[in-house]
Amino acid sequence: MKFISRFTPIMLAAPLTLIAATATAEPVGAVVTPEITSQTEVPDLSGTWAQKVVTSAVSKVSMIGEVISQTVAINQVQIKQNGREITVTTKPCSVELLSDQSMIKPQIPRSYIDAMDTHTRKATLQGDAGKYSLVMPGRTTVLGANLKSLDDALPTEPNDPRVVDPDKDGQPGMTMSITGLVKSDLYLVQKHWDKMKGQLLPGDRIAGEVTWKTNQVILGATSRMVGDSPASSPHPDKKQSYFRMTRVDEADQCQNIVSKKKELF
Repeated sequence: MKFISRFTPIMLAAPLTLIAATATAEPVGAVVTPEITSQTEVPDLSGTWAQKVVTSAVSKVSMIGEVISQTVAINQVQIKQNGREITVTTKPCSVELLSDQSMIKPQIPRSYIDAMDTHTRKATLQGDAGKYSLVMPGRTTVLGANLKSLDDALPTEPNDPRVVDPDKDGQPGMTMSITGLVKSDLYLVQKHWDKMKGQLLPGDRIAGEVTWKTNQVILGATSRMVGDSPASSPHPDKKQSYFRMTRVDEADQCQNIVSKKKELF
Protein backbone atom coordinates (compact mmCIF):
# COMPACT_ATOMS: atom_id res chain seq x y z
CA MET A 1 0.00 0.00 0.00
CA LYS A 2 1.49 3.34 -1.02
CA PHE A 3 1.27 6.25 1.43
CA ILE A 4 1.01 9.80 0.09
CA SER A 5 1.11 13.20 1.74
CA ARG A 6 -2.44 14.13 0.78
CA PHE A 7 -5.11 11.74 2.03
CA THR A 8 -7.93 10.86 -0.35
CA PRO A 9 -11.11 10.53 1.73
CA ILE A 10 -13.83 7.96 1.31
CA MET A 11 -16.71 9.93 -0.08
CA LEU A 12 -20.35 9.51 -0.93
CA ALA A 13 -20.60 6.54 -3.24
CA ALA A 14 -24.15 7.62 -3.95
CA PRO A 15 -25.95 10.76 -2.95
CA LEU A 16 -25.56 10.71 0.81
CA THR A 17 -23.41 9.68 3.88
CA LEU A 18 -21.19 7.26 5.84
CA ILE A 19 -20.78 5.22 9.05
CA ALA A 20 -18.65 2.16 9.74
CA ALA A 21 -20.63 -1.08 9.42
CA THR A 22 -21.52 -3.71 6.86
CA ALA A 23 -24.66 -4.45 4.89
CA THR A 24 -25.88 -7.05 2.43
CA ALA A 25 -28.34 -7.12 -0.42
CA GLU A 26 -31.80 -8.50 0.19
CA PRO A 27 -33.56 -11.05 -2.03
CA VAL A 28 -36.57 -10.07 -4.07
CA GLY A 29 -39.66 -12.03 -3.06
CA ALA A 30 -42.42 -13.58 -5.11
CA VAL A 31 -44.47 -11.28 -7.30
CA VAL A 32 -47.90 -10.27 -6.11
CA THR A 33 -51.02 -11.57 -7.80
CA PRO A 34 -53.76 -9.04 -6.99
CA GLU A 35 -57.39 -9.78 -7.71
CA ILE A 36 -58.26 -8.24 -11.07
CA THR A 37 -61.92 -7.84 -12.01
CA SER A 38 -61.27 -6.70 -15.58
CA GLN A 39 -58.46 -6.58 -18.10
CA THR A 40 -58.11 -2.79 -17.73
CA GLU A 41 -57.76 -2.64 -13.96
CA VAL A 42 -54.33 -2.23 -12.42
CA PRO A 43 -53.20 -2.18 -8.77
CA ASP A 44 -53.73 1.12 -6.97
CA LEU A 45 -50.40 2.42 -5.66
CA SER A 46 -51.61 5.89 -4.69
CA GLY A 47 -50.82 6.97 -1.13
CA THR A 48 -47.86 7.23 1.23
CA TRP A 49 -44.91 4.83 1.17
CA ALA A 50 -41.69 4.34 3.10
CA GLN A 51 -38.68 3.74 0.86
CA LYS A 52 -35.18 2.37 1.47
CA VAL A 53 -32.58 2.89 -1.27
CA VAL A 54 -29.19 1.16 -1.06
CA THR A 55 -26.42 1.97 -3.55
CA SER A 56 -23.20 -0.04 -3.28
CA ALA A 57 -19.83 1.13 -4.58
CA VAL A 58 -16.21 0.07 -4.86
CA SER A 59 -13.58 2.80 -4.34
CA LYS A 60 -9.78 3.01 -4.42
CA VAL A 61 -8.72 5.07 -1.39
CA SER A 62 -5.14 6.15 -0.71
CA MET A 63 -3.65 4.87 2.59
CA ILE A 64 -6.51 2.34 2.84
CA GLY A 65 -6.86 0.52 -0.48
CA GLU A 66 -10.07 -0.89 -1.95
CA VAL A 67 -13.18 0.02 0.01
CA ILE A 68 -16.67 -1.36 -0.46
CA SER A 69 -19.39 0.96 0.80
CA GLN A 70 -23.16 1.24 0.76
CA THR A 71 -25.12 4.46 0.94
CA VAL A 72 -28.47 3.82 2.64
CA ALA A 73 -31.24 6.38 2.25
CA ILE A 74 -34.63 6.28 3.98
CA ASN A 75 -37.31 8.35 2.26
CA GLN A 76 -40.98 9.21 2.50
CA VAL A 77 -42.69 8.74 -0.86
CA GLN A 78 -46.04 10.08 -2.06
CA ILE A 79 -47.56 8.37 -5.10
CA LYS A 80 -50.29 9.76 -7.35
CA GLN A 81 -51.69 7.49 -10.03
CA ASN A 82 -53.69 7.80 -13.23
CA GLY A 83 -54.05 4.31 -14.63
CA ARG A 84 -50.53 3.18 -15.46
CA GLU A 85 -49.07 6.69 -15.20
CA ILE A 86 -47.41 7.30 -11.83
CA THR A 87 -46.06 10.45 -10.16
CA VAL A 88 -43.53 9.76 -7.40
CA THR A 89 -42.62 12.54 -4.93
CA THR A 90 -39.69 11.68 -2.66
CA LYS A 91 -38.71 13.41 0.59
CA PRO A 92 -35.30 12.47 2.10
CA CYS A 93 -35.53 11.38 5.75
CA SER A 94 -32.12 9.96 6.69
CA VAL A 95 -28.87 8.77 5.15
CA GLU A 96 -25.96 6.64 6.30
CA LEU A 97 -23.03 4.87 4.67
CA LEU A 98 -22.07 1.33 5.62
CA SER A 99 -18.43 0.48 4.92
CA ASP A 100 -16.01 -2.41 5.28
CA GLN A 101 -13.39 -0.12 6.89
CA SER A 102 -13.29 1.86 10.15
CA MET A 103 -10.30 4.22 9.72
CA ILE A 104 -12.47 7.10 8.53
CA LYS A 105 -15.96 7.97 9.74
CA PRO A 106 -17.71 10.54 7.56
CA GLN A 107 -20.56 12.46 9.16
CA ILE A 108 -23.48 14.23 7.54
CA PRO A 109 -25.07 17.13 9.45
CA ARG A 110 -28.83 17.50 9.49
CA SER A 111 -28.44 20.65 7.38
CA TYR A 112 -27.08 18.48 4.54
CA ILE A 113 -30.17 16.27 4.46
CA ASP A 114 -32.51 19.25 4.85
CA ALA A 115 -30.86 20.88 1.82
CA MET A 116 -31.71 17.87 -0.35
CA ASP A 117 -34.93 19.05 -1.93
CA THR A 118 -38.08 16.98 -2.17
CA HIS A 119 -38.23 15.91 -5.83
CA THR A 120 -40.86 14.53 -8.18
CA ARG A 121 -40.33 12.07 -11.01
CA LYS A 122 -42.61 10.29 -13.47
CA ALA A 123 -42.95 6.51 -13.44
CA THR A 124 -45.06 3.83 -15.08
CA LEU A 125 -46.78 0.65 -13.96
CA GLN A 126 -45.84 -2.10 -16.40
CA GLY A 127 -46.92 -5.71 -16.80
CA ASP A 128 -50.18 -7.58 -16.41
CA ALA A 129 -51.71 -10.83 -15.16
CA GLY A 130 -50.53 -10.09 -11.65
CA LYS A 131 -46.88 -9.59 -12.65
CA TYR A 132 -46.56 -5.84 -12.28
CA SER A 133 -43.47 -3.65 -12.08
CA LEU A 134 -43.01 -0.03 -11.03
CA VAL A 135 -40.53 1.56 -13.45
CA MET A 136 -38.83 4.88 -12.67
CA PRO A 137 -36.78 6.10 -15.66
CA GLY A 138 -33.36 7.72 -15.27
CA ARG A 139 -33.19 11.03 -13.42
CA THR A 140 -30.23 13.33 -12.67
CA THR A 141 -29.92 15.46 -9.53
CA VAL A 142 -27.20 18.01 -8.74
CA LEU A 143 -26.19 19.10 -5.24
CA GLY A 144 -24.19 22.24 -4.50
CA ALA A 145 -24.21 23.78 -7.99
CA ASN A 146 -26.54 25.30 -10.57
CA LEU A 147 -25.75 23.89 -14.02
CA LYS A 148 -27.18 25.35 -17.23
CA SER A 149 -27.30 21.82 -18.61
CA LEU A 150 -27.22 18.54 -16.73
CA ASP A 151 -24.54 17.48 -19.22
CA ASP A 152 -22.19 20.24 -17.98
CA ALA A 153 -19.16 19.28 -15.91
CA LEU A 154 -19.26 20.05 -12.20
CA PRO A 155 -17.38 23.10 -10.90
CA THR A 156 -13.86 22.40 -9.63
CA GLU A 157 -13.19 25.71 -7.84
CA PRO A 158 -15.14 27.21 -4.91
CA ASN A 159 -15.31 30.64 -6.58
CA ASP A 160 -17.03 29.26 -9.70
CA PRO A 161 -20.26 31.32 -10.04
CA ARG A 162 -22.24 28.10 -10.51
CA VAL A 163 -21.42 26.98 -6.95
CA VAL A 164 -24.23 27.55 -4.44
CA ASP A 165 -24.67 27.03 -0.70
CA PRO A 166 -27.84 24.92 -0.29
CA ASP A 167 -27.18 24.06 3.37
CA LYS A 168 -26.69 27.78 4.18
CA ASP A 169 -23.57 27.38 6.31
CA GLY A 170 -21.54 30.04 4.52
CA GLN A 171 -19.32 27.50 2.74
CA PRO A 172 -19.32 26.56 -0.97
CA GLY A 173 -21.43 23.59 -2.00
CA MET A 174 -22.59 20.99 0.51
CA THR A 175 -20.72 20.46 3.79
CA MET A 176 -19.95 17.13 5.42
CA SER A 177 -17.14 16.07 7.76
CA ILE A 178 -14.81 13.16 8.42
CA THR A 179 -13.23 11.94 11.66
CA GLY A 180 -10.73 9.22 12.50
CA LEU A 181 -7.41 9.00 10.68
CA VAL A 182 -8.08 12.51 9.35
CA LYS A 183 -10.44 15.10 10.81
CA SER A 184 -11.84 17.69 8.42
CA ASP A 185 -14.88 19.46 7.05
CA LEU A 186 -15.38 18.88 3.32
CA TYR A 187 -17.11 21.17 0.82
CA LEU A 188 -18.37 19.34 -2.24
CA VAL A 189 -20.61 19.31 -5.28
CA GLN A 190 -22.21 16.19 -6.69
CA LYS A 191 -24.14 14.95 -9.72
CA HIS A 192 -26.12 11.74 -9.30
CA TRP A 193 -28.14 9.70 -11.82
CA ASP A 194 -30.32 6.69 -11.11
CA LYS A 195 -33.19 4.61 -12.41
CA MET A 196 -35.25 1.99 -10.59
CA LYS A 197 -37.42 -0.98 -11.48
CA GLY A 198 -39.23 -3.02 -8.85
CA GLN A 199 -41.78 -5.81 -8.63
CA LEU A 200 -45.05 -5.43 -6.75
CA LEU A 201 -45.08 -7.91 -3.86
CA PRO A 202 -47.72 -9.17 -1.41
CA GLY A 203 -48.50 -6.97 1.57
CA ASP A 204 -48.26 -3.59 -0.20
CA ARG A 205 -44.54 -3.88 -0.86
CA ILE A 206 -42.28 -3.18 -3.85
CA ALA A 207 -38.72 -4.47 -4.31
CA GLY A 208 -36.21 -4.05 -7.10
CA GLU A 209 -32.79 -2.94 -8.30
CA VAL A 210 -31.22 0.50 -8.67
CA THR A 211 -28.95 1.41 -11.58
CA TRP A 212 -26.86 4.49 -10.75
CA LYS A 213 -23.74 6.57 -11.27
CA THR A 214 -22.26 9.52 -9.36
CA ASN A 215 -19.70 12.24 -10.06
CA GLN A 216 -18.33 14.27 -7.15
CA VAL A 217 -15.82 17.11 -6.69
CA ILE A 218 -14.29 18.31 -3.42
CA LEU A 219 -14.11 22.12 -3.61
CA GLY A 220 -12.22 22.55 -0.36
CA ALA A 221 -11.51 21.19 3.10
CA THR A 222 -10.36 22.42 6.50
CA SER A 223 -7.48 19.91 6.54
CA ARG A 224 -4.56 19.98 4.11
CA MET A 225 -4.48 16.19 4.35
CA VAL A 226 -7.61 15.92 2.20
CA GLY A 227 -7.11 15.26 -1.50
CA ASP A 228 -9.49 14.72 -4.39
CA SER A 229 -12.48 12.40 -4.31
CA PRO A 230 -11.45 8.79 -4.98
CA ALA A 231 -12.51 7.07 -8.17
CA SER A 232 -15.54 4.92 -7.41
CA SER A 233 -17.90 2.77 -9.43
CA PRO A 234 -21.08 0.80 -8.77
CA HIS A 235 -20.52 -2.60 -7.20
CA PRO A 236 -20.18 -5.21 -9.97
CA ASP A 237 -22.89 -7.31 -8.32
CA LYS A 238 -25.98 -5.40 -9.44
CA LYS A 239 -28.06 -6.97 -6.66
CA GLN A 240 -26.02 -4.96 -4.15
CA SER A 241 -27.83 -1.79 -5.27
CA TYR A 242 -31.53 -2.11 -4.55
CA PHE A 243 -34.64 -0.43 -3.19
CA ARG A 244 -37.56 -1.49 -1.01
CA MET A 245 -40.92 0.25 -0.55
CA THR A 246 -43.68 -0.43 1.99
CA ARG A 247 -47.03 1.32 2.14
CA VAL A 248 -47.56 3.28 5.38
CA ASP A 249 -50.30 5.44 6.89
CA GLU A 250 -50.80 8.90 5.42
CA ALA A 251 -49.91 10.36 8.81
CA ASP A 252 -46.46 8.71 8.86
CA GLN A 253 -43.85 11.44 8.52
CA CYS A 254 -40.06 10.98 8.30
CA GLN A 255 -39.58 10.62 12.06
CA ASN A 256 -42.06 7.74 12.24
CA ILE A 257 -40.66 6.05 9.15
CA VAL A 258 -37.06 6.18 10.40
CA SER A 259 -38.05 4.89 13.85
CA LYS A 260 -39.83 1.90 12.24
CA LYS A 261 -37.30 1.15 9.48
CA LYS A 262 -36.32 -2.28 10.83
CA GLU A 263 -39.89 -3.55 10.73
CA LEU A 264 -40.71 -1.77 7.46
CA PHE A 265 -37.75 -3.14 5.50
